[in-house]
Amino acid sequence: MRRQLHLLITLLAVWAGMSTTSAVAFNTSAEMMQIFRIASVTDGRYLSNGNNLDNDARIVLENLDTESKGQEWALYPTDRQGIYVLVNPTSKKAIDMAPTLGYPVQWTFEAANLNPNQLFRLVQKGEDVYQLVNSANSYQCLGVANGKVTVTNVSSGNDVLFRFEDTGRYVVSPPAVGKSYVFQNVATKQVIAAPAGAKLETNLYSQNYREGDQMQIWSLYNGNNGIIFTLGSLNLSMDLCLNHSLEPLLYTTDKANYNQNLYFEETPEGAYRIYGIYKNVKYYLRSVANSKIAVTTDIADDDTKFIPIPVRASMTTVWEDQTFFEENKEPAHATFIPYSTTESMQSDVNYDMPWLTPEKADYLSLNGTWNFNFVTEPLLRPGEAEFWGNNADVSGWDKIEVPSCWEMKGYDLPLYVNVEYAFVNNPPYIENKVDGVGGNPVGSYRRDFTLPQGWDSKNVFLHFDGLYSAAFVWVNGKYVGYTQGGNTDHEFDISGHVRTGNNNVCVQVFRWSDASYLEGQDMFHMSGLHRDVYLYATPKTFVRDHYITSELNSTFDGGKMNVAFELSKREDGTPEKQIETKLLAPDGTVVATNTTKVTFSTWEESKNIDVTFDNLSQLKMWSSEKPNLYTVVVAQKNAAGEEEMVFSTKYGFRKVEIAGGIVKINGQRVYFKGVNTQDSHPLYGRSIDVATMLKDIELMKQSNVNTVRTSHYPRQAKMYAMFDHYGLYVMNEADVECHKSWTDKGRNSISNDPTWQAQYVDRTVRMVYRDRNHPSVVFWSLGNESGVGVNFDATYKAIQSLDGRPIHYEGYSNDNSAANTDFDSKMYPDLNYTRAHCSYSIGAEPFFLCEYAHAMGNAVGNLQDYWDIIEDSNYGIGGCIWDWVDQSIYDPQDIKNDNLVKNGFPTYHTGYDYPGPHQGNFCNNGIITADRAWTSKLTEVKKVYQYAAFTYNKANQTLSVKNKYNFTNLNEFTLRYTLLCNGEPVETKEQAMPSVTPGSTAEIPVALTEKLESGKEYALNVELLKNEKEIWCDSKYNIATEQFVIQERGALPAVENSGETLTLTTSNGYTVSNGNITFKLDAQGFVKEWISGGVTVMQNEDNYPIYSNIRWIENESPYGNHNFGDNSTSIKSASVNASLASDKKSCTINVSVSHQRCPYNVQYTVYASGVVDMKVSYNPNSGLRRIGMDMIFPAGFEDVEYYAKGPWENYVDRQTGSYLGRYTTTVDDMFEMYAHPQSHGNRMGLREVKMINPNTGEGIKVETEGQVSFSLSHYDQKQYLVPELHPWDLVKDDVVYATFDYMQRGLGNGSCGPGTEYQYQCTYGTTCTHTLRFSTMTNVHTAIAQTDVDGCKVKYDAASETLRLSQLPQHADVTIVNLGGVVVGHTTATTDQAAIAMNGCPRGSYLVVIKTSEGQRTHKFLKW
Repeated sequence: MRRQLHLLITLLAVWAGMSTTSAVAFNTSAEMMQIFRIASVTDGRYLSNGNNLDNDARIVLENLDTESKGQEWALYPTDRQGIYVLVNPTSKKAIDMAPTLGYPVQWTFEAANLNPNQLFRLVQKGEDVYQLVNSANSYQCLGVANGKVTVTNVSSGNDVLFRFEDTGRYVVSPPAVGKSYVFQNVATKQVIAAPAGAKLETNLYSQNYREGDQMQIWSLYNGNNGIIFTLGSLNLSMDLCLNHSLEPLLYTTDKANYNQNLYFEETPEGAYRIYGIYKNVKYYLRSVANSKIAVTTDIADDDTKFIPIPVRASMTTVWEDQTFFEENKEPAHATFIPYSTTESMQSDVNYDMPWLTPEKADYLSLNGTWNFNFVTEPLLRPGEAEFWGNNADVSGWDKIEVPSCWEMKGYDLPLYVNVEYAFVNNPPYIENKVDGVGGNPVGSYRRDFTLPQGWDSKNVFLHFDGLYSAAFVWVNGKYVGYTQGGNTDHEFDISGHVRTGNNNVCVQVFRWSDASYLEGQDMFHMSGLHRDVYLYATPKTFVRDHYITSELNSTFDGGKMNVAFELSKREDGTPEKQIETKLLAPDGTVVATNTTKVTFSTWEESKNIDVTFDNLSQLKMWSSEKPNLYTVVVAQKNAAGEEEMVFSTKYGFRKVEIAGGIVKINGQRVYFKGVNTQDSHPLYGRSIDVATMLKDIELMKQSNVNTVRTSHYPRQAKMYAMFDHYGLYVMNEADVECHKSWTDKGRNSISNDPTWQAQYVDRTVRMVYRDRNHPSVVFWSLGNESGVGVNFDATYKAIQSLDGRPIHYEGYSNDNSAANTDFDSKMYPDLNYTRAHCSYSIGAEPFFLCEYAHAMGNAVGNLQDYWDIIEDSNYGIGGCIWDWVDQSIYDPQDIKNDNLVKNGFPTYHTGYDYPGPHQGNFCNNGIITADRAWTSKLTEVKKVYQYAAFTYNKANQTLSVKNKYNFTNLNEFTLRYTLLCNGEPVETKEQAMPSVTPGSTAEIPVALTEKLESGKEYALNVELLKNEKEIWCDSKYNIATEQFVIQERGALPAVENSGETLTLTTSNGYTVSNGNITFKLDAQGFVKEWISGGVTVMQNEDNYPIYSNIRWIENESPYGNHNFGDNSTSIKSASVNASLASDKKSCTINVSVSHQRCPYNVQYTVYASGVVDMKVSYNPNSGLRRIGMDMIFPAGFEDVEYYAKGPWENYVDRQTGSYLGRYTTTVDDMFEMYAHPQSHGNRMGLREVKMINPNTGEGIKVETEGQVSFSLSHYDQKQYLVPELHPWDLVKDDVVYATFDYMQRGLGNGSCGPGTEYQYQCTYGTTCTHTLRFSTMTNVHTAIAQTDVDGCKVKYDAASETLRLSQLPQHADVTIVNLGGVVVGHTTATTDQAAIAMNGCPRGSYLVVIKTSEGQRTHKFLKW
């Protein structure tokens, strides 16, 4: 269809992006074409069609005539950069080379069917001087000979040069819905505008045009009958008030309101009248200079004529238009970095580590220091003169590092938002609703760069790895384009904008845009250039994209590989290229090679070719266990065979398929032992660095994690190279979450609004194009928590058309549908739901827990139960824990002031430290801390996820070891087993593992020589150790463990009851005493004095010991609420009676307590020797958090040694990875640092605990009988019961708060998901009994003094970040490990002292293991 062209009859230059310099600038678009006069440099006359309207009219030269329409030529830009059509606005015909005639003529112009003879490349040869080279025949151009315009060969003479003279006038298209315009009046030369400060019902005015004034820009949308004129900056529309005042004003948008349904009426000269209809009468807008816009029925004058001047993206509020999300952006493609030669690529030190910055590539990093300007509102942002103009001076601006989040640099505030938006839910508009932050802040970035030598003849691309959330880009004062999307690549061809030598690039970033409606993830929301920015260069014709696929044989050791290439030509002519493709084995040997010639025809802009390698054999498969990577090397050569561009891609051969409701990789059923991940760093916010990425991956491998879900957006491209290299399966998730829209609107959310469809598809397919060569990516995911709708129909089909991997989306499973997803996926199911869907899934699809085990605070309960179900099921394939890392951050002002520690704790901030809407501390759900310290939660994960299962047959001393790997033989490990007697190692042996293939079981004799003594408890610890060092662990790393109790402990022995006889007095309570002990209770049975052997055990003004139900963890507070439960301890009543034994060597005191939640009885037996037995019987009611006692011990009892499960905290439903043993620590070091302080530090299976005062040598020992867990702390748990709290807010007491519980309720997963499962609830309706035996010690200075390692002192020195040890035995071996067993420091003592630096280790819990030939000690300490 022929394009309509309309002449703009004003000289006003209002088009955003227009140059203000005297030189001609091509600021032309299809909607608004610049009009030039074009003069021959040699002749001086002007190109003209002779005012002829016919086809075949010859192009002639004429003297200047400013009234001549035949001398006007509009510049129509094509999709090819630098290629234009020269169109006469009057004849609506274009200059045509007419090769059969030998001279140029004018011929019909059709925008929808461009004629190659009308395409010209404007080759600049001087200021405003160009050659007009025909794009179809690049050796021909327009010239002048003998006073005539000719078609001639390109030369260096002046006869082929033409000067462009800007008329200041334009050709405009008819106004169109979906576009934005400034409407200028023909008579007044003013524009329709709303005044500054306009709001609802503000009148409209005629104003002089002001560049960048959003109050003058109108976006057009369809109304019910006409067109709605919306002022995007206010989200209000033009209302003519035809039934009222006849004075146009701003009003709430209503598509049905006839006052807002407007119409265009074209005038003969190409202007338009704008009118509304009321009672069948047309009322026209009328401009009155510097006064209110009026309406009239009189159209005689020009004051009713308006010119709709299209506004470029950088002028409009396109950041509030869901249909406009990119301009001039390159299509997506696979990641690659080009080099000029193979030699330069392979000699690059980072060649085999593609996540590192290349040193010899055609690549220029723009990371580093940029000039920066911050404003709180779009209307305040700088424009051309002060920002993006080529000569703008920004030397006085602030400096900012890129990549970074500007909030972490002190601009505006980071906001933690989940489910909600930080703005009013009125898509696509942005109306901030958060106090204390800008309306929609804008950051303007500018920096200079020097174009590398030789790049002026190449394509140059500007690449952003990600930005939040929308941006305009300029280079050297020229508008480049617009983009949206926080976590997808953005790439622009800036070849036509750069110049030799110094250049500048300007980027203007908006915190929020319509894209933010798709970026409603559960996270801290931050802004700016938060990922890498760089340039790269290619030849003018180059390999633009490549897609590697393979087909494997049934034995998975051979097959074929295909590389599909897309080549792009961005030059004239018929270039010929040679594409050499090599496949290199993991050891670098050449497996296969191919060279294919490619020749472009004149008009071809792209070509697709396939290179196939058949009959490949002896291939090594890629898997998470064996990440064998091949290298595909692509060398592009010119026609002479000379290399001009080379790149390489790592590729892994593997097959992913769904068969029979399970997922197979390389023919094996695989269980996906996963975590959800976030880009989060306490110092850098969402701009995580390479070291942190690698740290995350190493920790995952060390903890048996094999799967990552990139929740809920793609990671940086470099991280997928790491996933490939280290071996992790990836569910790659699109950057799509409109949680609030879905929650509020259900099926009417934007997911079901077709106007958003292109944006949904764009960000999804960009992920696929970029990442589909990565073997680690085994699944795609359409997004998260966004409901269902036509837009997901489209994205599912779009991925299917691009790649064959399985596609995940939980939204359809949540809708009980198998449509548009290849998985039955569920978030946070309980065990019953999991069991049911593992047996009978929706659509017989693999059942996947995309989020489970919500790890907020002290969490990750019953993980083993989930996996017992999954691994014994028809459809269960695994799941991903929510989530990997706490999202705490340091406050930016604390970073600036170096105030990162307070009261000994890191000054981490969380959601409730910043304005809402937020869900409190709901951002801290990690199984590692914000700075990547291993936690007890991760230790449980490591155990549950391990790839070996052990059983022990005591009768024949045989260990069964089942191999749960898919592709790893257990002969790659060493078996170590250790016999413990009452928690102490007494025998350790190692032996090589035999061959145990995947899925097989080996029976291994355990040759113990130690005899088991009666009355002692024995346990067998089993470990599998790596034989060889891996990139993620050292040799001897412990990858799988188990413990078997092979002889149970006995009852408490009888007390050796020596000492004077006891006396009992009953005045003011009950007092039992002799020379060894004073034990005093008040009338309610509370201990008021307890001194044994001269050691004060308890001396309380308060009421202790007492039953307590105080236990608060965040899993007891769903979705960030605060269900604190009991906040105090009290009893209803108590009765006490006491009696001396007949020999007066013991006294029994019974305390019977009436309690609303848990009536209980305490039977104290006080022995003459000073020992006290405390037998407690509980009669609990239902719904309790604890069945146990609170006690307080005096200050000073700091050193601790215990025999229980440890050495980290554990609970009834999180103890699989915790083992019985004797461990040492301190009361301080038993603290666990959660972002919101909460109950912590519990140890199950207590046999014995000793507390020593290192200053006095006094000690208290507690032995147990029955079921006991315990904790010790310097903090009263009641302090934790505050909604917004930090560790540094706590008040540390000198005394020791102790809990001794028969049972604590399991942790469960109730912060988001099921609470504590039934089997881990506190028992009720039955009597529960246990016994605590108290005794004291004197003249001891360590918790234990049985072996030579027990007497050493351990102290962490925070100032120097050093662990210091003293009183060491000679040649002691000292090793520091994290809670996963990863060695972080080691030394062998040469004196009685040692020091191990811990610089760079994250703050958290560690173990120091001290070994000599005499024994071993494991001590837990905190690095704070």
